[in-house]
Amino acid sequence: TKRNLVQMLREAQNTSRGLELWGSGWRDVGPPDLLPSYRGLLPHGELANCYAKAGAVLGATMDGQREKGMVNNRVFEVLAAGRPLVQEAFPELEDLLKDAPSHNLVLWHKAGDVPRGAFV
Repeated sequence: TKRNLVQMLREAQNTSRGLELWGSGWRDVGPPDLLPSYRGLLPHGELANCYAKAGAVLGATMDGQREKGMVNNRVFEVLAAGRPLVQEAFPELEDLLKDAPSHNLVLWHKAGDVPRGAFV
């Protein structure tokens, strides 16, 4: 699981930008309060367009990946697309991005950090 993802999504949903939630499984297992934000599966080939249109992108890393110090590919995809990223923090990620420009990156440590990103 992605440890803090639901908390991050709820914070984003309650900002002026709102939330669009793409991917599989949310309709069946997502928390009921997030279901209005669910848009289904992103059509093949639309990932770059989705990032380009996003006010900001939320990122979270699977627990197993985090425990092994792995960084989710979404981090690199979103930053390469020039979009703001709010990403759940962990030591290896913080070390990797310590010199990254802060204008398009917010590392999520605790409840309330999503609105510090480009979601306000």
